[in-house]
Amino acid sequence: RSLFLSRLWSHVQQPQHSQRGTCFPPPPPKTAFLPRITFFLFNQEGGSSRTAIVCFPGESVYLVVRGGSFWGTLTQIVNWQCQGLLSFSDSIIQNWASGNTAIEATAGRVIVRGNYFHDKQGTAISISSGVDRAIITENELLGNPLKISLASAVVANNDP
Repeated sequence: RSLFLSRLWSHVQQPQHSQRGTCFPPPPPKTAFLPRITFFLFNQEGGSSRTAIVCFPGESVYLVVRGGSFWGTLTQIVNWQCQGLLSFSDSIIQNWASGNTAIEATAGRVIVRGNYFHDKQGTAISISSGVDRAIITENELLGNPLKISLASAVVANNDP
């Protein structure tokens, strides 16, 4: 298994409280906010399959990744198999294993918006029909195709 879920909670930045009180509405349980974190942390032990973010079936997690930067020897960036929500935006995906999928979702709800994918590596985003809802917009794909099997997915304004 990826080190992501086993070590995530020690690296999570919880929502900040203002001087006026707490954030409203409060975040759901198991919510992770990961601004500007280096995802190398989750693959330090190596292995043949190096995926930066994995959410396994049976979990219900709400994950927000904004402004991430992914590079190095990664097989895949995201493998989302759980319920909950993945919101992945404004990130740079420098490289992943040639011919593989960078962001793959098979369950839950997914928002992928405003990301940059390195030139012609493989499939940028794959959304299966098992996903509840998906919004895929405004990504710079640079020759990396989309694979969208969910008929109700919102897919718009992606630069091929």
